[in-house]
Amino acid sequence: MKAVLLAGAVMLVVVAMYVFAKGPGATSPQRLTLTAGASAKVGGDRATMWFAQPSDVFEGGRVVTAAVVSLTCKGKETSVNVVPGKPSEEVCGVRVRLLSMTEPGAESRVFKGVFEVTWL
Repeated sequence: MKAVLLAGAVMLVVVAMYVFAKGPGATSPQRLTLTAGASAKVGGDRATMWFAQPSDVFEGGRVVTAAVVSLTCKGKETSVNVVPGKPSEEVCGVRVRLLSMTEPGAESRVFKGVFEVTWL
């Protein structure tokens, strides 16, 4: 009986940790790594972010590799170009910043982006 109660308590703690780390109780900023074509819930479930593809853009007098992401909330999808180090405009109540991008190579066959998502 004690083992059943202990197992139940452990499961409750694990579920609570998941809800507060990933769900509506998540805190800003959220850091996540996505490969091109992958998606994740962001901003305490405010939106779904999809890493569509890398994109070369002209920024500050030079060409830099940016990320094209789509943010979806309330049935509306918005594409955003996210350049390294600068937060995007606010979409779905969140801002996205590209921290780093890894190009395909020996370790991975797809682009991998590390993003930071902030919200109020």
